[in-house]
Amino acid sequence: YPGIPELFDKLKQFIEEVHLNSSQKVILMGHSMGTHVVRFLLTNRTTKEWVQEHIDGIELLAPAFYGCFVSFSMTVYGKFGAIPINPIAAKSARQMPSLHVLWDNYVVFDGHQVFQNVPGREDGIKPNEVKDYLVSQNRFDKEAQEIFKYVEPSLQEAPIEPPVRSYLLYNSGISTPVAMDASANYSFINISGDAICHSGGPEYVCKHWNNVECFDWKKDDWLYSHSQMMYREGTFEKIYKFIGNDDSNDSNDSYDYKWIII
Repeated sequence: YPGIPELFDKLKQFIEEVHLNSSQKVILMGHSMGTHVVRFLLTNRTTKEWVQEHIDGIELLAPAFYGCFVSFSMTVYGKFGAIPINPIAAKSARQMPSLHVLWDNYVVFDGHQVFQNVPGREDGIKPNEVKDYLVSQNRFDKEAQEIFKYVEPSLQEAPIEPPVRSYLLYNSGISTPVAMDASANYSFINISGDAICHSGGPEYVCKHWNNVECFDWKKDDWLYSHSQMMYREGTFEKIYKFIGNDDSNDSNDSYDYKWIII
């Protein structure tokens, strides 16, 4: 989170320059963590008028913007990526804002049991209770708690529909972690998603937003997992169709390509 104001000021300036020089509004596209960038820009760093003036639409691919459980688990386990578990890696993972923002959103997953089979807690641990629970389990030190204060408002924020059209591409067909069993060394409890991010976030948005088009692959196939789905021919077809360039009556050389900023 340190450095975010400068990052978004530069991004806004770039979008304005592209719009001015091309005389065309832009499409903002984000994948995974990139969907957080799009979300934060449109809901926290701009106004409705600015968005409508410069942005044609947004594409959110394999969204992680309201929770991505496999990444969240790194905080619990004290592990980051393929780095072997060790005290330094554990401390870093638990103090990493880019992992904190991937915890379950308090509104989207209201009532969901992030930790189940917790002694003395028949109702489990809900998203807004996760931080205190990790502290009680000595998995979230004082520095991590101080850093988390900057991120928690993002988790408390109800999904805000942008004032432009949206497209969501995701997969609910793969068995994906959505919770942990506290009685079994925090083993995963799986339901649906793309093997990395559960499908609850995009499903909530698709249900509650109005000017949104959604596509769920619904494929139990690793080729349509979190990152691999980006390489499918059908993905590119859907991206360009949303942009407005997929007209079977026109030849490719007649396309009027909008700017896409990733």
